[in-house]
Amino acid sequence: MGFNPSGIRRRRRRIAGLVTIGTIAMSLAACGGGGSDDAAGGKVTITFMNDQVVAGMPLEEAIHKFEQENPDIKVDVLPVPSESDYEAKMRTSLASSNPPDIFRINDDYVQQFTQNGSLFDLAPYVKSAGLKDSDYATQVFNFGKQSDGRMTSWQLGYQSTIVFYNVDAFKKAGLPLPPGTWSSKGWTTADFLADAQKMTDGTKMYGATVTAATNYEQTFTHNNGSPTGVYSADGKKFTLADPVGVQTVQWVADLTCKYHVQPAWADLLQDNADIQLFAQGKTAMLFEQSGSVPYLRQTIKSFDWDIAPPPAGTADQANEASVVSYAVPAKAKHHDAAFKLLNYLAGPEAGQILGKGGSFTPVNNQAAEAISKASSGAPKHADLLAEAAHHLTAGSKTNNTLGARAIYRPALDQVYNCKSSAQDVLSGARPQVEQALGQG
Repeated sequence: MGFNPSGIRRRRRRIAGLVTIGTIAMSLAACGGGGSDDAAGGKVTITFMNDQVVAGMPLEEAIHKFEQENPDIKVDVLPVPSESDYEAKMRTSLASSNPPDIFRINDDYVQQFTQNGSLFDLAPYVKSAGLKDSDYATQVFNFGKQSDGRMTSWQLGYQSTIVFYNVDAFKKAGLPLPPGTWSSKGWTTADFLADAQKMTDGTKMYGATVTAATNYEQTFTHNNGSPTGVYSADGKKFTLADPVGVQTVQWVADLTCKYHVQPAWADLLQDNADIQLFAQGKTAMLFEQSGSVPYLRQTIKSFDWDIAPPPAGTADQANEASVVSYAVPAKAKHHDAAFKLLNYLAGPEAGQILGKGGSFTPVNNQAAEAISKASSGAPKHADLLAEAAHHLTAGSKTNNTLGARAIYRPALDQVYNCKSSAQDVLSGARPQVEQALGQG
């Protein structure tokens, strides 16, 4: 089916027509929601705090489109490009009496800020707008939905976890290429390791790099049979320290320590070192989030590369995705206009604008499909990025994920540096981690 931008635009306007500020305000008043200070009949300016500069980026283009179609709303973007500065400013702004109307939120913070009452419930707006889960990557769209039905964050898209691979390295080693569909045929963790061993050439070329982060912890533990992954379903137990989690962490460490197909941990500590090594042709495979696609498209000139799904484990072949989340503070002054912008940004028209850069896959299915069909050049199998939405595993939410990570992640350095076993480190960290989870 061809790409039809005019058809997509008409569909977006039909949805937007259901969520005009007036109809939302009336419907929310009827059900006891609302409480927004949106100006009646006048132009509203909403503030949009973002963790990156938007000038010249797809987000700026999408916001300008929104303003053109909604002349009664002006969007004032407040970029804070430094990660450490952004976190500090975000927390300060949320605690103030005049927070931004919309702000970018790390998905790990959603549960914590929901519990302390900082985030506005968007569920009544979703219901009033008549939005359907089936129009979106359902698990991503509902990420912000709480057990009591509240929706406290809004997702624009996701970065799936995939395998980037050097096509030339596979051919040189006489190996069949990984699958171009979401298939486990010839593509298990055992196959991944065997291929990495055949492509490793001393320190000239390493066979693989698996980034030591949540994406592998959740993906591989789930795929090898863990019911919940890193944390228990209630968010109170550190299940990465269970046998499947221990085996997973040890397997990743052994890529360096035992099999010597992965660079030393010290060589991977600098920011984006794993991505740069792959781009330089020094690593044949990279298990990483899809947000690296734009950088690799721009950087790699000397070899062909492509993407594949994660290798299958003994139980599944899912992937853990990072979601691109925004939220509306409970104390924001323009809830109606804020939702109208967020709804547009998650729609098919804006989704195609935001997703064309390749840094994430739009949450809207129509936009994701259109982008995958329009993609040209590397990666050849870009359609896997949209397919990934049907093969997701989500880690359990906790009230103190950051506190837990601050305990066990530094301790795992001993494992990655080949000085201690995963069993010793994870079992040793477990009491402290679970104490932190209980304090959230």
